[in-house]
Amino acid sequence: MIALLANLGLVAFLVVSLIVGLRLLALWHRTRGLPELLVGAAFVVGGVVGFVPEHLVLKGLVPPPWDGVVLIVANVATRTTAVLCAVFTWQVFRRGERWAGGLVVVLAALLALGFATHPGPWVTVETPLEWASAIATAFVRSFAFAWAAWEALREARMARRRVGLGLLPPQVARRFLLWGVAMAGPAGMSAIPLLNRWLLMPDPGPPVVWMLGQSLLGLIAAGGMAAAFLAPTFGRADLAASKPAG
Repeated sequence: MIALLANLGLVAFLVVSLIVGLRLLALWHRTRGLPELLVGAAFVVGGVVGFVPEHLVLKGLVPPPWDGVVLIVANVATRTTAVLCAVFTWQVFRRGERWAGGLVVVLAALLALGFATHPGPWVTVETPLEWASAIATAFVRSFAFAWAAWEALREARMARRRVGLGLLPPQVARRFLLWGVAMAGPAGMSAIPLLNRWLLMPDPGPPVVWMLGQSLLGLIAAGGMAAAFLAPTFGRADLAASKPAG
């Protein structure tokens, strides 16, 4: 029962990410809009190429020598997802601001360096150097998603003021809020290695409490994404109306 609950949120997060990602990529095919491409690709790459293969390997369902290759590809995908999310945040919320573009470059470089040091998931670390690499990678990935959540929630607060003045429809402010909630989920999920290493034990096997925490965060993220992007009226007009002012 505990194992089912521990995986429920992760499965929900994967399924919703895949549906939303494919829908946004289909929208991008019609509109050629960069935001649709970035978010759609991030969700599909992170889920199909990153999350699923990695967990298949960790559960012993991929035989050697392919398990090592699959883990490397999966970790490239999870890092790519964080970079795509950071680029989306820059282009949508901070476009034209040099510091934001520089931040994206720094995040990408740190993720690449972490991959070069330890190209596997954090649960496979064995040496202090690998632990340091896994912790640094977890921090950078969490920061990328937390940045996305912060900018969306900040924009939601400003949008609510415009709604009060009759300058924006209420659903625009609501969509910013939901996107912020959705990104807060993976920010917390990516921080699990940090919590595991610093607060509990050096054993790389995550205890049940962390697995349940990840599951809860996955449910929160899935709910936010579904509410934001799977509404019956969602489309290009919603994205255009939701672009931050300036």
